[in-house]
Amino acid sequence: MGLRAKIIAVLIVVPLVAAGALGPSLARSRVRQGIVSACARRLGARCQVGSVELAMDGALLRRVVVDLPGAQRHLSVSRVGVRFRWPSLVLGRTQRLDVQAEGIELRAQGPLAEMIRRPVVAPSAEGGRRRFVLGSVHLDRIQADLELREGERSRARLQLREAVLDVTDTRDMTVRWSELRAEVPHAVMRSGTCVALRRAAEQSLNCTGFEALADVRAKDALPPFLDEVEAAWRREHAETADATGTGAAGPSSARALSVQAREGSIRLQRGGEDLVRLDPASLTLQAHGRVIDELRVEVGADQGGAITASYARDENARWQVEVEAGTLPLQRLAPWLPFIPWHAPERGTARFHLRVEPPEGRTEATVLEVSGNVTVDHFGLRHPGLAREPLDALSASLSGRATLDLERRRVTSPGISAELNGLRFFLSGSAERGRDHSAVDAVLRVPVFDCDLPRRVLPPAAVGPLAGFLFSGTLAGDLHIALDTRRLGDTVLDVNVQDGCDVSQSSAEVGLRRLGNPFIQRVQEPNNVVRTFLTGPGTPAWTAFEAISPFVVGAVIQREDGGFYRHHGFSPDEVRGALIRNVNAGRFAFGASTITMQLVKNVFLAREKTLVRKLQEVALTWWLERSLDKRSILELYLNVVEFGPGIYGIGPAARFFFGREPNDLTVLQGIYLATLLPAPIPRYGMFERGAIGSGTLQQLRHIARSMGANHLITPAEAAAADHEGIAFRPRNSPVPGPQTVTVDPLTTDEQALEMAQRLGVQVHPAMPDDPNAPAPSEPSDEPGR
Repeated sequence: MGLRAKIIAVLIVVPLVAAGALGPSLARSRVRQGIVSACARRLGARCQVGSVELAMDGALLRRVVVDLPGAQRHLSVSRVGVRFRWPSLVLGRTQRLDVQAEGIELRAQGPLAEMIRRPVVAPSAEGGRRRFVLGSVHLDRIQADLELREGERSRARLQLREAVLDVTDTRDMTVRWSELRAEVPHAVMRSGTCVALRRAAEQSLNCTGFEALADVRAKDALPPFLDEVEAAWRREHAETADATGTGAAGPSSARALSVQAREGSIRLQRGGEDLVRLDPASLTLQAHGRVIDELRVEVGADQGGAITASYARDENARWQVEVEAGTLPLQRLAPWLPFIPWHAPERGTARFHLRVEPPEGRTEATVLEVSGNVTVDHFGLRHPGLAREPLDALSASLSGRATLDLERRRVTSPGISAELNGLRFFLSGSAERGRDHSAVDAVLRVPVFDCDLPRRVLPPAAVGPLAGFLFSGTLAGDLHIALDTRRLGDTVLDVNVQDGCDVSQSSAEVGLRRLGNPFIQRVQEPNNVVRTFLTGPGTPAWTAFEAISPFVVGAVIQREDGGFYRHHGFSPDEVRGALIRNVNAGRFAFGASTITMQLVKNVFLAREKTLVRKLQEVALTWWLERSLDKRSILELYLNVVEFGPGIYGIGPAARFFFGREPNDLTVLQGIYLATLLPAPIPRYGMFERGAIGSGTLQQLRHIARSMGANHLITPAEAAAADHEGIAFRPRNSPVPGPQTVTVDPLTTDEQALEMAQRLGVQVHPAMPDDPNAPAPSEPSDEPGR
């Protein structure tokens, strides 16, 4: 037995010694050749192995390079260690491989189809027999640079830095990286340090530090790009998608996903300039496969108030989105609303809570229910169409519910409550903008409020000349408008006002005491020249109502305000007509100002087209109609209105154009002067030419016939006008009678009284103010003469 044992030992040891001397060199060569051959045969790739080192428990490969066909895909690995058991390898037994690698660099660029294409793996020579089972994997210092290109154009790019990947025996995976950067059309996303975990039924991602930067063009360019990538991926990886629950297997079998990201920044730009910058931001997400169950984004928690947006989806696929914020600086919110003309937003605060969800029983996002409330305090607005000066010290709130039909481009609301500095409004109705039409059917209701409240709570720039007034009583009302561009003739405009207001006091700047005496009138002409002149009862150029030709009065009413004697300063019918004409014209080309409103614009307000001035005009028109009779309104209007360059008042106009006094004008002369209103400059050219054309003459005669039909002149006067001609004062002859008295622009009304007294004008310093003024006369269908 001893000899036999020695012989066996020799037979075993000698080959082992020989293998130890000759085997490693041969084995290294065989390993290198096997890897290169397997790459070419099974992957169609070109592989290189720098060196191979063998050990008792495996092998170590250095400088491994793999070049895959198709897109330019290049993989290099500095060091790969593979742990296995040599006896099992020699005997052909299936065994476990544990892999460790470091210094991994992946570079690839090419078109989409080639970038996502999986390598075609040829079957093994052993007919599919598995000789290895992959155990644990540890990959360290991973770098990746993947670029999606279309010709010479780069469409997207993904870069990964300093990543580590670990896969355990149970196929659990952990990935850590220091930076991930993705560039897609008009957007860049970057993450800082992240850890991604994948378990059997769930996966998670936890990141610290991220940035999302997008241009406004991304909203149009990014969705089609992502749809293209998803469709291409599904075609190439259909089997994998089904296996993970995002394909035919459905989302119920998909792995749960949890994402947390914090200390981030969200930026929205236009042309390289920040429109919105929100930081710090945090994000939390829960999903199954591609279906998001919950999403929550919080921004600015350490900047005086956080904005939180959340999305939730229940088991019935019904979803809702909520956005809310406690009290936060308005300056952070204002960039999100660039269509609002904010002024000094750094002074304001805002808070809001909004909810968006589909209607009951629906899950699609084509019809949305929007509800909630918004409050903004201590803010200002500045816009040339709003007011000449900024409107500051404003506080506003909105609350209610609306339904948005995105396919029909229609919004409906059962009620939205609004409040501005304590003034309350309620709006309900619908609006629609189709491909070939627009329609609105809405009701605006103003509940009862103190008549003096607007003057007390609105900013001085909005109150303007009403600042010196005191009002008493209450006011309420509602407005109903129904308009459809397909049926403009059916337009409805109903106004209902419960007017219980009275004027307790008017200001010295606006009151009747000023209008009853000589006063200074300042007019800003279209060339921005301010003309200042003396006017008022008793001044040289003033014409009393009795001295004005009834032809002028009738023609002005016919042309400017046919319902002058029937309304109280406002004509809803004229507003409705102007609304229809403006809609037809596609712009604000027609107004609906009554004579009283024109008078208010001429005497009390600056020459500007703003919303604030229009509201002031409405209030002053209401006051003037209550304070003066129709005869006095006409007298004042005809003495201050412009008839030509530097020609203000009917007296100077009659003398300038015809060399006559106002009460001596003929029918056609009176009509001609009326046609100069309210835009006299364009028609002034007729006077400069010395005659009117035949077309204009026929137009004047047509107006005379209409005046006769409306009983503004007698039938005989209308018939005579059909044979009447019209001739201007010769331009080289002097203008007879008194003309407008131009004064220094700094002249005050008190100085005007002194000036008038020096001219022999009777002044009434004790003229009673508004509360004791005579009641206005009853409206009449006939003009006074």
